[in-house]
Amino acid sequence: MQRDAASRYFVVRDASDKRSKWEAEMSHAYKLNEDVLHRGQGPQGRVEVEQPKIYTIVQRMPIEADGRLRYRIKSQNIERVVTEDELSRCQ
Repeated sequence: MQRDAASRYFVVRDASDKRSKWEAEMSHAYKLNEDVLHRGQGPQGRVEVEQPKIYTIVQRMPIEADGRLRYRIKSQNIERVVTEDELSRCQ
């Protein structure tokens, strides 16, 4: 095990220093083709806050140096990369 300097999490690496298949599958909370709600990051100069929109997970991205999980999501013709904390499950 190695301690990732940028986070408080331990990262398990195999001999080739690539994430194992188990780690890649177990680390993400959402599955491919799953519908999720994306919450915007706030007004950022806009008067109105956008309502959460439904997107579909199209790709689970590798864990970045900051330790946060990222996803590529798509809704109609809009596609973006977001962090896991910006998503929630559809009900």
